[in-house]
Amino acid sequence: MKSLTDDKPTVIDTGMLIKSCKWSPNGNVMAVAGSLLDAPENNKGVVQFYSCMGTHMRSLRVPTFTGLVNSVSWEGFGLRIALAVDTNILFANIQPEYLWGYFSNTLVFAFRKPERNDMCIIFWDTTINEKHVKYMKRLKKIEANGDYCVLITKLEDTSKDQWLIVLCNAVGCPLEQKTIGIEPKHVAMSNTHIIVADDDTIYYW
Repeated sequence: MKSLTDDKPTVIDTGMLIKSCKWSPNGNVMAVAGSLLDAPENNKGVVQFYSCMGTHMRSLRVPTFTGLVNSVSWEGFGLRIALAVDTNILFANIQPEYLWGYFSNTLVFAFRKPERNDMCIIFWDTTINEKHVKYMKRLKKIEANGDYCVLITKLEDTSKDQWLIVLCNAVGCPLEQKTIGIEPKHVAMSNTHIIVADDDTIYYW
């Protein structure tokens, strides 16, 4: 649900007998643990990972004799999970999809600091070893090419889903920006154009 009064919540059919659900520490990923209903007896155990918008991200199969993954728990930084399987405790490493790009001798990458809710974005000039830092909330994509990069973030406090495309130079200064109404599931960039697309719409800038 997007709010307490959301009359159109996202409903997910996992196809599982669910034993445990836990949000990651930053609230971006939900792990759903249990057993598949239509799998062989020794391969029922599974952990499904969903985004905060209900999109399926990954499946982690956990072979067991009883097919029961009874509980799941996240490590404090969200990079490992612990699973209670039968009478055992199993650990699995989580490898996030890191946001980064390289352009004009500059590496731009983003990460989340434990004490902050927004993303820390570093523009690191690898030639002179100089770094520039900026912060942005709800960062979704980074794409780079030539002399520029784009940062795409979701706008807050709007009546409908809107996304902001920010064109930046090598030191992170915003040069131009556009607001779009489609979710940036796919992003491509050339020296002269930026393409953003969701499942059925393409935005061309």
